[in-house]
Amino acid sequence: MTRYARTRYARAHTRQRLLDLLKVEGPCDVRTLASRLKVSAMAVRQHLYVLRIQKAVDSRDEMRPMGRPARIWSLKPAADRYFPDSHATLSLDLLHVARSALGADLLREKLIEWGRERARLLVKRLRPRPSLRTRVRALWTVHARQGYMPAIEAGKDGSMHLAQNHCPIHVAAAYCDSLCEAELEFIRAAVGPQCTVTRTAHRQAGQRSCVYRIEERHGPVRGR
Repeated sequence: MTRYARTRYARAHTRQRLLDLLKVEGPCDVRTLASRLKVSAMAVRQHLYVLRIQKAVDSRDEMRPMGRPARIWSLKPAADRYFPDSHATLSLDLLHVARSALGADLLREKLIEWGRERARLLVKRLRPRPSLRTRVRALWTVHARQGYMPAIEAGKDGSMHLAQNHCPIHVAAAYCDSLCEAELEFIRAAVGPQCTVTRTAHRQAGQRSCVYRIEERHGPVRGR
């Protein structure tokens, strides 16, 4: 390991210890953190300033009986990404229980119903008779909030392409492909029956991302 690599590793290790300490002990001042970590106060401040830029920590001034106010540092919700996350395991366990109790077919139906209900709630929050562009932008907002790293691209033929460049539920989707069907139904229901939605790329099929082609229908729309 090079000297540069050792330095980076040491900084990352100290920063994680700092986060762990704030997690376990709660809000602390720099002097206390430095004493517990056995590093200088300046080193602690440098790590805290970096973490504040990353929106993982925040500070407030606390009055003391004597002397200047103490700056108290605490974790923000965004700091959760630095700690173990068992959502994938929990999701798989819940899917296994649901499949055992309902059977694969009924579970699929329930997940698709869930996709439609998500779409209904999404559209309900939009202005009356939202345009297709408004609906797609609303989908983008939902996907961005959920960690799908979405992108929208307009096709030369007037269609729109909604890409999901990351799949935060890929472990669960690999176990239960009905989740992918529910996502497709969510998008279809959100854009409405006046559009056709086709998945043109699928991560579970080995492609880099999931892409959905959205195209407005021409002529009368038949009920599904």
